[in-house]
Parts: sequence; C-alpha cells; structure tokens
Amino acid sequence: ANGFSTKSCGMQRVVNKSDPNPSFPEFADAVFELTPQQTYTATEKYNKSREQARIGSPTSEDDEVVVDSEIADLAFREANKGLFENMEQEKSRNIETIERMQDEKLMYGHIVQLRHVSSNLYLQCRGDEPAEGDRDALRVVVDAPNSASHWRIMPSLRLYTEGDPVHINDPILLVNDRFNRYLFINTPHVLEGSNPPRLEATGHTAKQIFRLKLYAPVASKEVNEVNVMGGCAVRLYSQECEAFFVVEEETGDHVVRTCVGHHGKSSSNGLFVLDFAEKISGDSALWTDKFRIRHMGSGKYLTAVEGAEPETTQTGLKRLPLGMTDSFTSKFAVFQLIPFFSNTGKHIRLDSTFFLMNVETKAFVDVRFPTATEEHSGDPGVCLMSQASDDSTLKLVRVVPDLCTSMSRIKGIMDSLNKYLEDIAAGHKPEPKTPHTKRTMNALHQLQRFVTRAGVAYNEHQILAMEQNVLVTLYKMLKLPFDKLVPLERVQEKQNSALFKITR
Repeated sequence: ANGFSTKSCGMQRVVNKSDPNPSFPEFADAVFELTPQQTYTATEKYNKSREQARIGSPTSEDDEVVVDSEIADLAFREANKGLFENMEQEKSRNIETIERMQDEKLMYGHIVQLRHVSSNLYLQCRGDEPAEGDRDALRVVVDAPNSASHWRIMPSLRLYTEGDPVHINDPILLVNDRFNRYLFINTPHVLEGSNPPRLEATGHTAKQIFRLKLYAPVASKEVNEVNVMGGCAVRLYSQECEAFFVVEEETGDHVVRTCVGHHGKSSSNGLFVLDFAEKISGDSALWTDKFRIRHMGSGKYLTAVEGAEPETTQTGLKRLPLGMTDSFTSKFAVFQLIPFFSNTGKHIRLDSTFFLMNVETKAFVDVRFPTATEEHSGDPGVCLMSQASDDSTLKLVRVVPDLCTSMSRIKGIMDSLNKYLEDIAAGHKPEPKTPHTKRTMNALHQLQRFVTRAGVAYNEHQILAMEQNVLVTLYKMLKLPFDKLVPLERVQEKQNSALFKITR
C-alpha cells in the first residue's frame, strides 16, 4: 500500500465464510486511516505535569471551590513555558513526518497508528485496564493518541518477513508496540448494550489474523462528478416538494417528514447513511445494490411498517406507512434505488434522479400530502406508494465531512448521558469517584467544550446539540434531585436568541 495518510481502510476480522447468519457492521463506523508512527514524549510529560498540578490544587471536600479548567490551563502554560514549547515542537515534527511519509511504501515491521475516521481518535491499548470479557487481556479503546496507540504490522504467513511490502488483503497481525499484545477480537463476549451486537476488541497474548481492506472515500470534486460510495452520509431531497427528508421525534416515536428552506438544508436531523445490505465494501454504489438507510441522529433505519394494512387512495393506488426501526436485520428495511432515466450507467451518482423502492413490499417512497378533511400541522409526511410517479423522484445531496465528525462527537456525549439516566431509572445510586460517574462528568465536560470555542458560544454546534435533544437530556439530569423544577418549555423560550450556556 503506497502511502500512509492517503489510505483509509476498514479492519475486518477473518471469519468463517460459511456462516449462515453473517452480520454486517455500520461500515462508516468501521473505517480507520493508517498514519505513520508519531512521537508523544513531550506531550505525555506536559499532560502528566498538568494533572499533578490539578491534583495538588486546593479544593474543599464538598467541591464548593472549583477552579475553571481553562483558566487553570492557561496559568499552568504560563508557568511551564518550556514544557509547552517542547510539546508544540513535537506536534510540528509529527506533521512533518506525516507529510514526508505519504509516498513511502508500507512494509512489514513498520509501526503505524490507526485513526478512527468518524471520531478522529486512535486505536490503543490500556495497560492498566483489563478487558470486559477476559481479565487476562487488556482493554482496547479509541482515544487521544499517545505511545499506547503504536501498532506494529507483522506477517501471519511465513511467505513474508519484516521489510517486505504489505499488500491489500494480506493476512496480518497487529502488535501493540508498548505492551507487546496482539489485537484480538473476543469472539464469545458481546459488548453489553450494543445494538447490533458487537464483539469486544482486546490486547491479547494470543494471535489473531486481520486483513487490510481498501476503502474508497468520496473524492472532493464537484457534486455532479462524484459517485456515491457505500457508507457515505447524504441528504434525501424531494424534487417535487423542493424539500429535504428529516426525522423528528414525536411522542416517543420517530417520524419521517419533509422540511423546506434553509432549515431543511442544514438540519442535523436530515442526515442519512447509505449502508450496503449485502456487502461491507466501500466501493462505488451500483444501481443493482440494496441498501439500509440509517438515520445518523437516532441510529434507526427507514422501514416499511410490518403488518400495516394498505390504504386505498382516490386514484386506486395502495399507500403504506413509512417508519423507523432499530433492527438492522429486518427485511422490511431494505431499499433499492431505481434510476429515473434509462441511460444513467451502472454507478449511482450524486446528481442522479431516482425512485426509492422498498424491496420487500415493492412500494415506492413518496411524499404524503394531507387531504382537506385531515387535520395537519407542520410539514408533509412521507409514505410508500404502490406505484411510482414523477412526484416520487428523489436526489442525493452530499454532506460535508466536518458535520459528520460533529455528529459523531455529540452522539458519543449523548450516549454517555442517556446511559447515566438509564442507570438511575434502574435504581442505581450515583456514587462519587466511580468509573461510571467519572465518565458522566467527562461527557459533561466534553459537551461544554463542544458548544463553545475559545470560551465563546459556538452557534453551529449549539444548534446541532439542541436538534439532538441535548436540552431535554440535561433537564432530566437536573431534575433528578428536585421535586419541582422550572418547566422545560420556559427554559427553551429564548433558545433561538440566547441559545444556552454550560458552566462547571
């Protein structure tokens, strides 16, 4: 594989191909970028000194005195200019290393780092934390890069030795250079609460074979010159309504609607991911491929409502409801893009006009306009029709990568906060200084950093966070110790002008 930073790859464990029930992951979440080895000696020394300074700072037992972290960091930086300058110089050298190694061949024995593309974090071993399903193995996580994120690529076949070039689809071993542990998938152990079920990655003394699979990212060209890739993020645009599809939460259910204007074009609730239904390759999408259309915000999939009775319209066509499901194996959640024009070629392009057909019901996605007798407020909903028409034509609109990264960050934060609420609802008391409480506090701190920039409100991220119902979750957390609290509606009265402020 020529070059490090220009190649992204999905890490796929070698499994039994005769498995009658293979499961396919959310491919966009399984993409890693190979980067050359970078050094973090000065960074780790600076962070260690900063943590020691924080531990030694005076605080009361009741945490009544809390020093603002950003002010404390600035004060520490001024007092330790030498450490800070060494860290910045190390970062500059790392950038130069990445640029220099871009055209170098990847060889067995090279130390690399695996950057998780959607979260911008690095795969690494935790030397002081045992794995969840195997106490003799080390926990493997994605986190900020350090010396534990160095992995050595070794051959699993005797055909190759250190110094030979690595080829795509070669069976390889990944050894953590710091702890001398192999990357190992704990097959019997399924991570708690994962949907779909996911196995735990560990650092083990036993070997396990992986393969490098090329992932072809969407090239940064004009929209009408780009092929659609499996696992890419898009918006669904209705040409008839001149509106975008969005998913909104109503009384606990997720409903698909259309939204016009700037809000529809920029709403984070209108982000979808085209996951292949029958393969996990990141190659160009073909018109013959079948997809599961995943809503990025809720993690649910578009689906025909199973068991629903069709409704007959005045024109004699059958109409079925379109809903959302958590099941990524449901046969009712599989769709196919049918080209509007016959001479569109075999590849799906972002400028292509198409019909979206549900494979199981053979019905087509269409905008459902309300009749004169129906009460309706808001934007038109979306349904399935037994026959396609010119009004059913759709287009795909590309999503900028920065928005996808921001969505991944806010989703991780929200998952941690919602897990805290679920534990409280199950009767668990929040004990101080426990790992779960620390994770919750860290999520709140990450949220504070997400919605601000240099101490000032970052409007784009604040709007995105509110669209993902962060205010509702925070309100539920604040309400826990109190019998009465100001209604959430009053909290949201001025959200459009003042947005919201989070402090420690």
